[in-house]
Amino acid sequence: MKLGRAQNLFSLQLLKELSSEKPESTIFSPTSISVALAMVYAGARGKSEAELSTALGHTAAGLSSRESILESYKKILAEQQTDNNVILMIANAVFVKKTLNVLES
Repeated sequence: MKLGRAQNLFSLQLLKELSSEKPESTIFSPTSISVALAMVYAGARGKSEAELSTALGHTAAGLSSRESILESYKKILAEQQTDNNVILMIANAVFVKKTLNVLES
């Protein structure tokens, strides 16, 4: 799955960046971070969309269709809910200024 490759690329790059200053004490959740950034990606357009796609590893993994990328995220999250041996709970939220115009779609 291309999205899995993209998440691996993102996770490794993020680990490299986060551990560059204090390599002995780096703890993070790449899944939570990538899902939160995917929420931002879903609302991004133009240059921001392209930059997020590159940062999230989509471009390097050969993912180019916005629709297929978002559908892949939905599929991954849905699959986690069907396996009774796996419990994965992720909570993400986006908070914006009331004066910022946010698109509904």
